[in-house]
Amino acid sequence: MNFFDFFSKNVQKETHLIDNYLVNEDVVFALIALDYINNQDDRVLIVTPDEEKAESLAGEITVFLKALGDPSPPVIWLPQFNPDETVRGRYETFILKTIVRLQQQADHWKLFVTAQRALLSCLPSPQFFTHHRLTLEKGQTGWSPHTLAQKLVEFDYDHEIQVCEPGDFAVRGGILDVYPPQLPYPARIEFWGDEIESIRFFDPQTQRSTGESPPSLEIFPLSWQNGPDANHHTWLDYIAPPGPSRHIYLDPELMHDDITASAPELNKAPFRRIELHTTAHSAAIRQAPVCSIAPLFQTSRNELIEQIDAINRQLLCDNLQQWLATGYRIFICLPEPTQHPAFRDRAGPLASHTKLNIIQHEIPRGFIVPSAKMVFLSSHEVFGQTIVSLQKRTPTDRIQAQFGEHDIDWWTLQNGTFVVHAVHG
Repeated sequence: MNFFDFFSKNVQKETHLIDNYLVNEDVVFALIALDYINNQDDRVLIVTPDEEKAESLAGEITVFLKALGDPSPPVIWLPQFNPDETVRGRYETFILKTIVRLQQQADHWKLFVTAQRALLSCLPSPQFFTHHRLTLEKGQTGWSPHTLAQKLVEFDYDHEIQVCEPGDFAVRGGILDVYPPQLPYPARIEFWGDEIESIRFFDPQTQRSTGESPPSLEIFPLSWQNGPDANHHTWLDYIAPPGPSRHIYLDPELMHDDITASAPELNKAPFRRIELHTTAHSAAIRQAPVCSIAPLFQTSRNELIEQIDAINRQLLCDNLQQWLATGYRIFICLPEPTQHPAFRDRAGPLASHTKLNIIQHEIPRGFIVPSAKMVFLSSHEVFGQTIVSLQKRTPTDRIQAQFGEHDIDWWTLQNGTFVVHAVHG
């Protein structure tokens, strides 16, 4: 039995989840994930004040559920459409990928994370992509590289010399390469006259085949802004029934207005409204059942560099000893196997305690669940460092960086971090 199953069967459910409570921002992901584990049959809509928080929160929830043993977490981020002409095409591409995932795995998704403005973004009807999609199969006739290229131009694909990014296509004699955004790799279609002879995936970096030959290939239009019903639907129309039974609003006081008033369709089905606040603004707010442990591992940065590691080691041992003495179960989440012996060396005899377990996975930050007497520690608490791999550039970051809008967070760089110069490579 993995820990995911263990938690759902052995931890008492929070049947009286209060409507308003205070939670540290760095453990919001854990609170939502543990709430999902205890209510796996429900669908949850999580709304944040801004797009950046929604994207990062979806990633953090996914990482934590994987750490608990769920290989395919049912978490999906619903992005906001950006009408800016300079980046609109790329946002349309990413939104299309999300829509296809929602439609092809409708029953899989349970946690929908989005920002307030994104939830109200104007989208085409779910039937638009069903009616306008193009399905190609091996042996199919009636297509040539020229006629298919014309159709791809109508679908707003970019005609390039070589396919490198989603939304590109290229033609070379009797071969057409195309990169549908919903696929991990582009496809190479070979023709014999007006017949499709083969369809193969290939690596855009090497331009060599991956060895996979799909039986069929679906291509969707990349642009929908000129469609007849482009401005009459939202992400709520893409969530398969039944709708979310719980709505979680993160810092609703930072939202521009009452979202239920802006989106009356939210009230079509009964749901439970839960508000999470990262800053106390009312005496009615209670402490959340999941707490940050960051204050327990804070060290003075005025100390000499060589002393900091010794201080972190002592903080770790002191806290481990206190938790074990009071009956807590401790889970050490470390992504690399080489970190496991390093932890045992730091923890000493405490590492062999029966209530201390090592999970080979990473989580953003450690936290504690007092009601369940459980503690989760990340590399940050064990080794006193931030996991660099968690600072991956998100799709929004990559779009902004391409247009010179990305500011580097220099504090995330450490010795050994690989960097590439924007001009010289």
